[in-house]
Amino acid sequence: MDFGVYVRKAFPDDERILRVWFCLTYVANGARFVVNAYTMYSIMEDYLVQLQAAGMPLTFEAQLDTELSKLAEGEINQEVIK
Repeated sequence: MDFGVYVRKAFPDDERILRVWFCLTYVANGARFVVNAYTMYSIMEDYLVQLQAAGMPLTFEAQLDTELSKLAEGEINQEVIK
């Protein structure tokens, strides 16, 4: 599941959106990555029509939501162990 593929297809010439996606995806780690991932999810909801027109499956949003929940839970568990 590579959201970046759909972002690049939906907005091939929009440098601003491509930079935002890159920063949200690759610049952070740990808890900041979780926050960035939820931010990316929120932005995805705003551009859902364009992303689906670029080939993003209709089930992608629900799958991403599930994975984000697991990611957040894992980060919380890691903080509790510290």
